[in-house]
Amino acid sequence: MNEISTALKTLTDRITVKLEIGEKHFNVFLCIALCALVIYPLLFTAVVHFRTLPLGIQLLIVTGISVAYSVCLLYTSPSPRD
Repeated sequence: MNEISTALKTLTDRITVKLEIGEKHFNVFLCIALCALVIYPLLFTAVVHFRTLPLGIQLLIVTGISVAYSVCLLYTSPSPRD
C-alpha cells in the first residue's frame, strides 16, 4: 500500500509541476472531475429529460453540480488544525 501512495504522490507532483498549479488546486480539480464521472451516469439513467438535452447543456449541468458539491465538501470537511 505504501508503494501505491508513493507512486500517486509522485504522479500528482509531476502533474502539478507540468500544469504550474498548486497541490490544493489539483485536488479541487480532481474532486470536480471525479464527481462529474459519478453524477453524469446517474443523471443520464435516472432523469428522463436529461437524455434529451444537447450534450453541451448536459455537461454544463454536470459541471455545475460537481462544483457545488465539491465546494460544499471542501468547506464542511474538518481542517487538519481542528
